[in-house]
Amino acid sequence: MNVAPQLAFDLLNAFARAEFALKGIRRLCIGNEGNNASANWDRFASDIAIQLATAFGLLPETKKILLIDPPMKEVVRGGVAVFEHMPLQGPEGVQLLSAVRRVRNNLFHGGRRGPSAMPAMTRS
Repeated sequence: MNVAPQLAFDLLNAFARAEFALKGIRRLCIGNEGNNASANWDRFASDIAIQLATAFGLLPETKKILLIDPPMKEVVRGGVAVFEHMPLQGPEGVQLLSAVRRVRNNLFHGGRRGPSAMPAMTRS
């Protein structure tokens, strides 16, 4: 998914702020005492799935793109990370959050371009 740099920065900023806020709520923070904290995005999505699209303020055309042609997901295959097309699961609100998370993860961890533009890479 090709995105303009400023849009990528805006998404990462919004996502980071949301993730920080979720980690401040006991029910939505995952981690053992003294270890790394993570946001429980799945519980968050379940809690607010109905209101999610409105909360994100997604335009109808953006929502349609995210649900019909979701971003690729990074998964492990044969011991290495690869990007695959995977359907979104759950109610529409959960699907939208999952799609937004995939965009965020792809910006952080790779897959910044569409599959046709990505060079083949091997790791040893």
